[in-house]
Amino acid sequence: MDKEAMEVLDLGILMLVLALCIVTGVASTFETNRRAYGYNETYMQDKNTTIKNNAYVLTEYGSYDASLSKAELMLVTQIQDSNMPAPKSLKIHDTQFDINYTYKENLSMYGQYMAGAIQNDQKDTRYLVTYEYETDSNGKTANAYYNFAVTN
Repeated sequence: MDKEAMEVLDLGILMLVLALCIVTGVASTFETNRRAYGYNETYMQDKNTTIKNNAYVLTEYGSYDASLSKAELMLVTQIQDSNMPAPKSLKIHDTQFDINYTYKENLSMYGQYMAGAIQNDQKDTRYLVTYEYETDSNGKTANAYYNFAVTN
């Protein structure tokens, strides 16, 4: 065979191999897409458990009014770390205390401050967190703190 015939034969074989690769690749891509769509559909049906198990439906999950319970208020004093936002001061009723130390041995001290301030509140009392500040005669901030006000 001469050189031109060999080039044509090589080109034909190349086209045949490319066609075979493309056909098998496209077929497997469609199969994968169909399988993934089926998985997504099954997953969405599994998430809708309220239709399947009405006995286990949660009628209310959490409070969305941004208020805190007594337990959550106590937790606030225990999870503060060195990255607590300024002014690093908490106030509940008439008790104000600063979070100066973040060592574990001092966390119980902050919990005791908070427990002493809220021990006479009702069990179902909710608190709203606000940022408060007081200014001096020059208009500069003299005292800033996070205030926990009773909402109910």
